Amino acid sequence: TVEETARREVLEETNLAAGKLEPFGVFSSGELQTFSNGDQAQVVTVLFTTDSVTGVLKPDAEGLELRYFGLDALPEPLF
Repeated sequence: TVEETARREVLEETNLAAGKLEPFGVFSSGELQTFSNGDQAQVVTVLFTTDSVTGVLKPDAEGLELRYFGLDALPEPLF
């Protein structure tokens, strides 16, 4: 399911286990994204919120740094 995929990706990429997941929204860029191998795709993102996480925040090989931000201090641009 989409929820199982979200849980797996959060765990793999952040070392955190997500609590209860609530759907937040589905977004698409409307433009094709070109990857380094030349493949193209229109990216669709499914976002969830959670009420809690457990574990120690640690990036995997895909990430450089992970941090928490308050809602009033989100970085720009966010994506």
